[in-house]
Amino acid sequence: MRIEAAILAALQSEARQAAPKECCGILWRRSSSVICEFTPYPGRLFVDHFRFADDWWMKSLYDGRERSWRFAGIYHSHPVGRELFPSEADLSGHPPGTLSLIVDGGSGARAFLLGASVGAIAERSICVDASKDETSVSQNGFLK
Repeated sequence: MRIEAAILAALQSEARQAAPKECCGILWRRSSSVICEFTPYPGRLFVDHFRFADDWWMKSLYDGRERSWRFAGIYHSHPVGRELFPSEADLSGHPPGTLSLIVDGGSGARAFLLGASVGAIAERSICVDASKDETSVSQNGFLK
């Protein structure tokens, strides 16, 4: 999994602000495989799991398509000190075959591909792409 450095930093900042609750949202890419955008979930956050409202999920997918973004996966946070591994609650919140990025409010991040069968989890390496100029990220997660 490749992600722009500014996006990863913004996700970790969002995790710090949400703690002890879990932030969550959608990861996007454009024509390349590098994650370069994200849409944070604006709804209620929970302490030990995350959940998207169905109407927000559908609207976000359509909004991304209108911007010519491609769905890359889902992210959510775990508080610092909690294992960065998908819990049973996490698994129920991800569609099968989805990339899952878990971040904490520190420097921790791990990525997993969640399989179609229960318990099928494969860790993916994270390559931070710092080749772009330092890009500022607005509060809604979109690049300025």
